[in-house]
Amino acid sequence: MASPRLNSQMFAGPRRDARLQGRPRLAGCSLYILIVLLVLVLFESYHRLGPVDFGRSSPTPVRCSKVAHPVNHAEFSRGARVIDSLTTASLDIPIPDLYSSTFVDPDAKRQALTSHGPPSIPEAALGLFDDARALWFFAGAEGLLTVALTRPTLVTTVRLQGHGVARTCLPRHINVWGLVTPPDEQRIPWNLFDWPGGEFPLPLRAPFERERSYFTSSARPRWVPMGHSDHISPTGNSTDISVMSAVVTAQLPVHVVSIEFKRNWGAEYTCFSGLGLFDSLDVSGI
Repeated sequence: MASPRLNSQMFAGPRRDARLQGRPRLAGCSLYILIVLLVLVLFESYHRLGPVDFGRSSPTPVRCSKVAHPVNHAEFSRGARVIDSLTTASLDIPIPDLYSSTFVDPDAKRQALTSHGPPSIPEAALGLFDDARALWFFAGAEGLLTVALTRPTLVTTVRLQGHGVARTCLPRHINVWGLVTPPDEQRIPWNLFDWPGGEFPLPLRAPFERERSYFTSSARPRWVPMGHSDHISPTGNSTDISVMSAVVTAQLPVHVVSIEFKRNWGAEYTCFSGLGLFDSLDVSGI
């Protein structure tokens, strides 16, 4: 028979263990709280700074539109559309070199050159096709490409997108025109029209005539010269044309931009790779 003292010791042991297990473990809780706080601090720092990308330099941010890269307002994906009535008709004959490419197999090359591919349409200049080598063709050396923008934009740079291949059909001399609507047209400086680009193209005059109303002092939108270049390189590289300082200084937003082709490099037809319109102040976002 076990002694009472032994029984008391047998039952006392587990009770002491239970009391020890029930006590709060302050050291473990403190370490857990410290880890949680450290994770929160690191997450807040990452959220504030964002991921850092080393090795790439970002272009100058666009003011007011709050993006970290230049925005091409002439892109089809951004809503820019060609105005057919103010654009030269596309060349309807097959262009065998609509896309420049090389083939190792001679049979594949022969079959590909007899294929016409997608039609030559002016939307190719707005980036409609995924292939950046796509060109828009029209007959002759003179023509127009008129593009409506989704919102009024103060354009500071006009870019002729590079094709990468030297061609005699690429433009050599172009003028750039922009449509300014009331009431912005009242701020047009009249000396802006004293420029060496040449006469205003007649096809651009009629479609935007408006009747004078009781509420407007001027009833007619006005085309203003934005810039020109009379010696564009035929190498197929991109060419940037700075918009005239008078247009930028007066902060004249344009709704429509028209590229007037004057000459190419000697071909019987003209080809054009792509149009870029970049802003530094988007007035619609203010």
